[in-house]
Amino acid sequence: MELRFSMDAADLQQLTEDIIASRLARHEHSFERLAHWQARLLAPLTLSLIVLLLALLPLLVQGRYDVPSAIATLLVIGLLVLLWRRVAEPWLQRAVQAGQPRNARIRQRSAARLERSLRRQLSRSLTRLRGLHVWTLDEQGVLLSTPDGQQQRIAWRQLECVAESDHFYRLASRAQQRLGLAYTLSKHSCEMDAATYRAGLAQVLARCRNASRRP
Repeated sequence: MELRFSMDAADLQQLTEDIIASRLARHEHSFERLAHWQARLLAPLTLSLIVLLLALLPLLVQGRYDVPSAIATLLVIGLLVLLWRRVAEPWLQRAVQAGQPRNARIRQRSAARLERSLRRQLSRSLTRLRGLHVWTLDEQGVLLSTPDGQQQRIAWRQLECVAESDHFYRLASRAQQRLGLAYTLSKHSCEMDAATYRAGLAQVLARCRNASRRP
């Protein structure tokens, strides 16, 4: 069975927006995870570092430990731990909150740079997708033929649906995913009967692994 679909300038523009939206969502998620772990680990890591420095202080100053310095160090560490939750930890939380506007500006600038870079890259790389695409399905897998004459065979056991938008599926083998590559399969076609094309899409998706939907 063959699936045939064409992509014109409007399709390429839509694909560009879909890819950018997906990449920006992952970018935002990375920042959110970083902020989460920063807020969660800043206080215990800071306390651990201070305790370590206090424990090493007699050795750094005197070159050895003795009973008075060891007792004094233990008392200071105990007092620090007792006061930590009441004094230092709330102060650290306020410092993190005070830095949130600055972090938001950094996040926005980073996202803007990423979007500009993606638009430049995609304007060059997606041009070759304009034209007729043919996906030939058989029992072993799918043979993909792109408008520039390139062909790629992917076995069904390797094929995964890595993203979905309102207009396209993005599919790739596991090796291609590691390189950040994927093939585009349109949800609609003017080259075939609509019912036949939907049946072919269903056949492909039934064989895919890890189907997911992303903005």
